Amino acid sequence: ISVSTSFVSFDAFIAAMNTAKQNATDAGDFAGVSNATCCVGDGTERINAVIPLYIHHEHMKRIRILEGLWLGHLFTLDSYGYDKNQEIGLIKLLHDMIVMGSSTDGHLRVIREIEKVCKFIITESIGFKSAYGSTTYDQFVSSVSGRNSNFELCIPLMIGYLKDEIQKVVLPIYYEHVKNHLKSTHKNADTTEVTKRLVYGQEITTIIAPTEKEVAYNVDNPDFVEESYIRYFNDEQQTPVKLIPEVRDKTRKAIADVDAKFVLSLIPPVPELIKEMLLYSNVEPDFVEQQIEPEDVRKEILIMLNYDTCPSHVTKQNILTVIDSKIQGNATDVVKFDFNEDNIKI
Repeated sequence: ISVSTSFVSFDAFIAAMNTAKQNATDAGDFAGVSNATCCVGDGTERINAVIPLYIHHEHMKRIRILEGLWLGHLFTLDSYGYDKNQEIGLIKLLHDMIVMGSSTDGHLRVIREIEKVCKFIITESIGFKSAYGSTTYDQFVSSVSGRNSNFELCIPLMIGYLKDEIQKVVLPIYYEHVKNHLKSTHKNADTTEVTKRLVYGQEITTIIAPTEKEVAYNVDNPDFVEESYIRYFNDEQQTPVKLIPEVRDKTRKAIADVDAKFVLSLIPPVPELIKEMLLYSNVEPDFVEQQIEPEDVRKEILIMLNYDTCPSHVTKQNILTVIDSKIQGNATDVVKFDFNEDNIKI
């Protein structure tokens, strides 16, 4: 795209486009439109679409009323081509304008006024909330399971910026960048060993697994088994004789403290997408690096490697125990059965 900072009234633009349509097959095809039949800016640059600027609240009402016309023309060169997804596209366009634009006072002034229009859209527009979701952004920021949308990462980044909370959203966005990086570097690869290294560390230690109370079998009493179940029937605090003996593993791998060096070796640098917007927002460009905690990153990576879509019951608070149970079985239910007929009590 090429962005002009020339100012033109909406009525003048419509008149210019109507004139262009009378003299060309396609008003957006500059190859067939001359300067005499096209809207041009202060620098004689040709303009084929406009974005309204915020002047005051009453003017914003007119912008909203005509939104379908100018958005439809902006994205399709057809004033009848409006679609609610174009409101998300406008947020993406604003991001592109910020990234590619110069730092001249005129350009920044135009950007600031467009930001006000976009801020109104994300807070008031029913079309935007319908296309993007009324709770999508909040879920994206608040939980791992909420980061399952298919929108480009610049969309929640810009929403966070327009809501004046960019510092709140950049870390979840970075983690999504890490997820995309890991999906590409570990595509079709077995990540079992990486997962085990993250959970148990390089030097694996073991702990004693909990065991249940065993009831001594009275071989002199032929009715001992029946009596034990009668006692259990009347009092659930009693422990009956196990008909088939259980063999429990005495040790299991212990969940290790985070290996910060290994964890940080798995993540990519913070992308320019984030750094540029932080700088534009007058926030330190290395803000994300300052916020990264190896323990938090370990849990995020474990979720990324083991789930394409994070289920609602999995959180960063329980991911270590969930993966540990997945690998070793439940810590309180590590049971095998001894089917030796000599040990079965019937």
